Amino acid sequence: MPTLPFGSWPSPISASLVASGTVGLESVAVRGDELFWSERRPTEDGRVALVRSDADGVQSDVLPPGFSARSRVHEYGGGAWWLGHRASYFVNWDDQRIYRVHPDGADPEPLTPEPPHRHAWRFADGIESADGRWVICVREDHTERPGRETNEPINEIVAVATDGNGEPVVLAGNADFVAAPRLSPDGRWLSWVRWNHPQMPWDGTELCAAPIFDGPRLGNVQVVAGNPNESVIGPGWHSDGRLILAPTQTDSGIFDRGSLAPKSSLT
Repeated sequence: MPTLPFGSWPSPISASLVASGTVGLESVAVRGDELFWSERRPTEDGRVALVRSDADGVQSDVLPPGFSARSRVHEYGGGAWWLGHRASYFVNWDDQRIYRVHPDGADPEPLTPEPPHRHAWRFADGIESADGRWVICVREDHTERPGRETNEPINEIVAVATDGNGEPVVLAGNADFVAAPRLSPDGRWLSWVRWNHPQMPWDGTELCAAPIFDGPRLGNVQVVAGNPNESVIGPGWHSDGRLILAPTQTDSGIFDRGSLAPKSSLT
């Protein structure tokens, strides 16, 4: 056999061959007796497909070829798809717009406007409102605005109409980063996490909550937990109306909604 330099030996097993046989399984969600998950597929140029398994275990792709559920929010991505009461939603990698997929198999329908340039508006981590009229999510705005001193992107919690009409409605911002918008089971409260430079989210965040009214618009915003030196992660709402988060250094991690004491009555 010939003598060859280290690393130059011929092999029928290439890096592309190894990668092509590996499908990456990602997020999982349940709706009734249906199971959904996402798959990163090397043989399809690395696109992220959304897969559905029905009550009988029959699997089918939710997204047609050419669509990939992948977000660029915070550059790390994540939270690129979510389930509504009947429809499914996803952020398409190519244009970063939110699309709705109906269960009848029709082509995905864009809900957010076409951006002025590629990936200018990025969306992630959405949730459908109780009445199905809105999707509330994170928007990261990379467009240039008059009077801005830096080119830092603007992070906001926005509401997007599910009929595809109108511009997204800004609900909350006032921070360098926002994440994890969550609605209470009755749809009357919204919580989210925010933090600022130079903190990373594991260094220090604040958990905010506010009543949400028709429009939509928020009432009095309150900081429920966390501070620049204490990280609050994993917020969510219990079915009994309590706001729950991962335990921190000083809190039990459970808050009764009644203790939030909004200044406006709920409608």
